[in-house]
Amino acid sequence: MADTSDVEHALVVAVQTQLVATPLGIPFSVSRGWPTGPIAREIIDNGSGLITVFPVGSRDGTIFWPRPIVIPPPAPSMAVSVSGATVTFSGVPASGQFVSVNAAYSIPVSNGQTLSQVAQSVAAEVPGASAGGSSVTMPPGMIPLTVVVVQSAPVVREIGRYDGLMRITIWAPVPPASVSSNASLYRDQAGALVDQAILSGNWRFPLPDGTVATLWRGFRYSYDDRPQQTGILRRDQHYTVQFPVTTTENTPPLAAVDIISTT
Repeated sequence: MADTSDVEHALVVAVQTQLVATPLGIPFSVSRGWPTGPIAREIIDNGSGLITVFPVGSRDGTIFWPRPIVIPPPAPSMAVSVSGATVTFSGVPASGQFVSVNAAYSIPVSNGQTLSQVAQSVAAEVPGASAGGSSVTMPPGMIPLTVVVVQSAPVVREIGRYDGLMRITIWAPVPPASVSSNASLYRDQAGALVDQAILSGNWRFPLPDGTVATLWRGFRYSYDDRPQQTGILRRDQHYTVQFPVTTTENTPPLAAVDIISTT
């Protein structure tokens, strides 16, 4: 289940990605959390800027009946081919995968197994089958033969949503007079970049559990020039982000690849 910290990290990644694509006049570091005075001072004194992502206040939640979220399972790392009555395995066996024969037999695969051991497991399950190396010879009664390698995947169910206000704060130094007479030059550049990172595209930010956070209900800005005597200018950009509350359930295999049939 995703948490506010995951949303913070997703926004950090979005801003970092935009910084790589659009470098500013000075380097900026991006991090979660609220900086302490000495940390911000040290970064500014090194001729850099700082962008922080921090949640503001409490979160509003909505609860509703569970609904499934479709998260595509990964492709199996093991494949199968069929020639006549002979089934041959290739690739890398891994837990969470199953070998299905004619939809009548389902043989689980485990981490650390060799292809020969997979073949032996299949032969032990199917009456009249025999294994040799990474291949299995099926009895004549199994023809026509359909062999499937499937990958299990969890089902994620959304049980609610949170709306959270996220504050992205820009801490920027005042540029030298030789660079610009605009004291807020670096702050303004970074503010525009943050808007590009958050507002462009589809306003969706991937989370570790496979769900996405979505920009919601607009945004607002505030400025703070009071620290100017210390050479640091601040700009707060607030964005409301909504993200799902989920539960995860283990399920039977959901996706199939390498479906091989013979007649």
